[in-house]
Amino acid sequence: MSNKLPCEIVRDMLPMYIDELTSPVTNEAVRKHLNDCEECRRTWQRMAGEEDISFTDAERQEIDFLKKTKRKNKIIIITSFMAAILMMILVSCFVLFGVTYEVGADAVSCKANVNNNVLILSGYALDEDVRIKAGSCKQEDGIVTVQLKTSLFSFKKSADFTLEYAFMDTIDEVRIGERIIWSRGMDISALTSSLYQEKNPYVGDMPANQKLMQLLNMQTVLGPFTNELHTAQEPYGWTMTMLMDYSGEQQTQMERKMRSYACVLLATIDNLSSITYQYTVDGKETSMMITDMYASGIVGKGISIKEYAESPDMLQRLLTIVLEAL
Repeated sequence: MSNKLPCEIVRDMLPMYIDELTSPVTNEAVRKHLNDCEECRRTWQRMAGEEDISFTDAERQEIDFLKKTKRKNKIIIITSFMAAILMMILVSCFVLFGVTYEVGADAVSCKANVNNNVLILSGYALDEDVRIKAGSCKQEDGIVTVQLKTSLFSFKKSADFTLEYAFMDTIDEVRIGERIIWSRGMDISALTSSLYQEKNPYVGDMPANQKLMQLLNMQTVLGPFTNELHTAQEPYGWTMTMLMDYSGEQQTQMERKMRSYACVLLATIDNLSSITYQYTVDGKETSMMITDMYASGIVGKGISIKEYAESPDMLQRLLTIVLEAL
C-alpha cells in the first residue's frame, strides 16, 4: 500500500505548511511529496514567493484559492483566540463578582433587631476586606436561619452591612448558620449558643460532659481534676477530684467558681442531680456538694435550675448570673 499523499491533499495543506502550522510528521510527508512532484513544488514556490514566474489562468485560480484558504485559516485562528480571551474575562468577572461564599457568625460582629415578623441584621465584617451580601434566609417553627455571603470582589467601600427580612410568622429565634445570636428579646453570646446546642440528656455520656467542660474552660480555671460518675441508681451524681492543693487565700474564690460551674452543668445535663468537688486547702482534705435544688436557690428567682436550659434566652440569663463569679 502506497503512503504517498495525493496532490490535492498536499495543495490543501500548503498554506498551513508555509505558515509552519503543521506538525513535524506532516512537514516530513509534505517535503517528501514536494521533492518528488514537480507540479506541487512549483505551486509551493509560487505561494512562498520563492519564484517570480508567470503562470496559467488555471494555476492562478488554484493559487488564489489556496491564498484565500490561508487567509480564512488566519481569521479563524485570530477569532478563536479573541473568543477565548473574552471567555476568560467573562469567567473571571463571574468568579470575582458572581460566585459567593458563606460567611460564618464568627467572621462578623452582628446584632439582630426583631419587631414581630421583621428582622434587621446590622453589623460589620471583622475582616475589613470582606463585604457582606444577603444570602439565603428561611423560617421554621419561629426560628430564622440566615446565611451571610461574600464574594471575592465588591464595589462596596465599607465592611458594614444592614440586611432586612420580613416573614409571615412571629420570630422567636435568629441564627447565622448554626450559631444562635438572638432569642426572645435577648442577644445570645457565642458561649451560650454552643452550650445550648451541646446540652446532654444523660450524664453517663462522658464525652458529651467533656464538651461542656471544655466550653466552660474548667480545667484552665480550676486546674486538673479526675472524674467519677455515679449512675448505678438515681439520683445521678458526678464527683470531681481536684489535683491541685489550693491555698487558704484561694479557697473562697475557687469555691465560688465551683458553684458557678456546677449551676451551668446541672442546667445543661438533664438527669444530673448533684456535683461533688473534692479538693485540698493547705493540705487539708475538704469537699463541697451542689445539688440541683441548691443550685436553684443560688440563682434565685424561684425558677428550677433545669428550666434555665429550656431555651437559649433562659440559658443566657443563667450565664449572666453565674459568670460574674468567674
